[in-house]
Amino acid sequence: MEDEHLQSLAKKYLSGTATEAEKAELHTWYRLKEGEDLILPYLDQREEAEARERMYKNLKQKMDDADGEQHRPKTLKFRLAAAAIVLLGIAMSFYYLNIYHSGGQLRLVTTKSGEHKKIELTDGTLIYLSSESKLSYPVAFKGNTREVILEGEAFFEVAKDKSKPFILHTGKLTTKVLGTSFNVDAILSHPDVTVALISGRVMFSDGNAQAVLKPNFQVVYNKSKKLPRIETIPDSAALIGRHKGSFEYKNTPLEQVIEDLNRNFNTHAVVIGAVKNCTFFGRIKEGESPEQFLNKLGIIMDATVTGKNGGYVIKGKGGGCR
Repeated sequence: MEDEHLQSLAKKYLSGTATEAEKAELHTWYRLKEGEDLILPYLDQREEAEARERMYKNLKQKMDDADGEQHRPKTLKFRLAAAAIVLLGIAMSFYYLNIYHSGGQLRLVTTKSGEHKKIELTDGTLIYLSSESKLSYPVAFKGNTREVILEGEAFFEVAKDKSKPFILHTGKLTTKVLGTSFNVDAILSHPDVTVALISGRVMFSDGNAQAVLKPNFQVVYNKSKKLPRIETIPDSAALIGRHKGSFEYKNTPLEQVIEDLNRNFNTHAVVIGAVKNCTFFGRIKEGESPEQFLNKLGIIMDATVTGKNGGYVIKGKGGGCR
């Protein structure tokens, strides 16, 4: 985007005369340049203030760099920095305000490590929120859409309503459905966002490309490469079982199994030795304790499991690798 054009857009936005298309263009420019995820709502005023300050510093730094190279006037530099601050409002018009206007007051539900929650929305939709996750949604849906925001993992059973599509926001990605059941893995530490469809029909979008999923297929979106791929769900029954307390692993790296255990059961287990390079076949049964599972895992993997400082240490040479 040319500097003069950007300056014009910023002026229009600041004066309140920018059209929706101009707001969208300015928002897109900022996202591409800064890579800042503007999905709202923030948890509190402090978090929002920190985001504003971060956006200001990012753009100001870029303007400082460009100023030294191209002798850009300082007035433009600081106008652009000011535009970065108010771009928070632009993002809200695309996500937060859309959700707010569709239902008024927003509600935020969070889960801690080892905690799971079942949430029923006013339209009858059921959401099974996994550990260390956040869900924002309107107290009531009043607009033409039903929009929610997820960070983490959840299983959705969406109530059918063809007149009001259900739209899920996960970072910069959106999943649009009419009535269906699907699982979303949008855990921040994971390299991919995965949307797995059990029944119905969903449309997945990253803002550029779209993909329509059929039952028993999933889209895996790599966050760093910004590339989606569609593949069959390895085990639909195992996926459904997760929100019921049953966790099944088939050829899963052991470190990934332990990470999943720690998050969903609030345990503190670590793997050391060559066994960490092994893959695991097995499952955590519904109602089975972490200790029972780890003892079973130790036998299968030919590893020792010892309790230490309130957690567990799994150690082995990998003799039980498959």
